[in-house]
Amino acid sequence: MGSSMNVFELEKNDVKKMLPVRKAESNKGTYGKTLIIAGQKGMAGACFFAGKAAYLTGCGLVRIVTAEENREIIQIKLPEAVILSSDSIALTKAINDADSILIGPGIGTGDEALGLLQKVFYYAKVPIIVDADGINILSKHMELLSELKTDVVLTPHLGEMSRLIKKPVSDIIGHEIEIANQFTERYNIILVMKSHKTLIARNGKNIFRNTTGDSSLSKGGTGDCLAGLIAGFTAESHDAYTASLIGPYIHGLAGTLAGQTLTQYSVLASDVLDFIPVAMKEIIT
Repeated sequence: MGSSMNVFELEKNDVKKMLPVRKAESNKGTYGKTLIIAGQKGMAGACFFAGKAAYLTGCGLVRIVTAEENREIIQIKLPEAVILSSDSIALTKAINDADSILIGPGIGTGDEALGLLQKVFYYAKVPIIVDADGINILSKHMELLSELKTDVVLTPHLGEMSRLIKKPVSDIIGHEIEIANQFTERYNIILVMKSHKTLIARNGKNIFRNTTGDSSLSKGGTGDCLAGLIAGFTAESHDAYTASLIGPYIHGLAGTLAGQTLTQYSVLASDVLDFIPVAMKEIIT
């Protein structure tokens, strides 16, 4: 592992050692179940990108709670996923049965989305990954972080980070390490602060800077892919911190490999999904 100014950088061999082990005698239950709460009406893509990315980690089962209008699209695009109702009884059961929970991509910021986030924080006993709209809701309800029952991973880009800390993006740029330290000291969470060099921080741990990725990832939907990777690896390993380290590395590598084939101009989030297995193969061989 290389380091600079007390900030460490993962190398390929580090990631290889961190990947969950595949066993000859195993079944889908061996590799965990993730629950993804994503996608209001018209945002089926968020469910698809996150859900497929989670499956590509090796996660055994992906369940998706989304708007009923998205059901048919997801069942066609990702038939491996189990689509669940958001009614109270079904959702509570799914939360209790999950090994990791991702909430936020495309859920909107209205009262219904707030209710979903509050319910997850109240019932969940497994790691929670909060992304996108979930972060925007949380920025107005930071009290949810005051009494955590489990690990929580936040995955903000700089705009979302500015809303979390109530400071403009201009105050963050150039001070990312200091801000990551301060935020994780105040709130006992795992922070994956996304930028061209994503930082991963946890109180009491070294800060890591991710070195993979390029402008190929500057497209809508790629953040959903990253959130799905972290959720999938967390379900497999039951280790949200390690998942938050290897997820950005593999996500960035997949984007770079896609860009080498398609050019950095033309990579879409669906292309990043296609290159996750290529990135995984490059790491493990």
